[in-house]
Amino acid sequence: MATDGGPRNAAPGSRRKHGLPAPRGQEPLGSAGSNWLTPSPARNAACATSRCTDTAPADAKQLVTGGALCLAAAVTELHTPRLTLHAIDTAEGERIVARHAGVGDVWADDFPFDGDIIGVTAFLRAASAHGNQRPFGHYRITRKADGQAIGGIGFKGQPQNGCAEIGYGLAPSARGQGYAAEALTAILTVAAAHGVSRVVADTDKDNVASQRTLERAGFRQLVANGDLCLYEVLLDDSSRSSQP
Repeated sequence: MATDGGPRNAAPGSRRKHGLPAPRGQEPLGSAGSNWLTPSPARNAACATSRCTDTAPADAKQLVTGGALCLAAAVTELHTPRLTLHAIDTAEGERIVARHAGVGDVWADDFPFDGDIIGVTAFLRAASAHGNQRPFGHYRITRKADGQAIGGIGFKGQPQNGCAEIGYGLAPSARGQGYAAEALTAILTVAAAHGVSRVVADTDKDNVASQRTLERAGFRQLVANGDLCLYEVLLDDSSRSSQP
């Protein structure tokens, strides 16, 4: 688990002020607050298979403000009752990976944690290799109550055969309050609105908290593969918001 190492390179005028010390070893992937795992062979096989059971959770649209997504053409920001999900650009991604808050960045004391670094680093690599990833990029999760960034959620690459994989993580101080499931539900609506019919995610087999988070967002377990469990949710036309 990440710890707060005190003030670290906060830019003048920014409200955060603490960065975390450089990790001495990554937090176990799939821990209660993070499931940032690289796309696995099981995921690739799952995305290559067509399935036609299940649908998106009934509340997928209702959870997002006004019953529909607040979408710009490139999907830059999403709003749920308690959270704002903001699509980061490469400049913000570089600040997160460097643990160096810029002017206007408002971060929780334990953000970014190691899982954020993993997810954002993967986003930066994809953006460098393939350009703009929106809407299938990385989103900073900000808590509306205090305006602080508390984690991230995003897609592990562009969809394949109508299937996308997601990863997410929350700072330790933000866990256990249902934020991850709330963010997941919003991301599912983004996926459905842009032609994705199936979303998968994997988590550690022993990570009951992460499994419960996925289930709350409408996922079901597809297969257990070694130490990992692969989850899926299928999206149909009734779960989709119209694009702007």
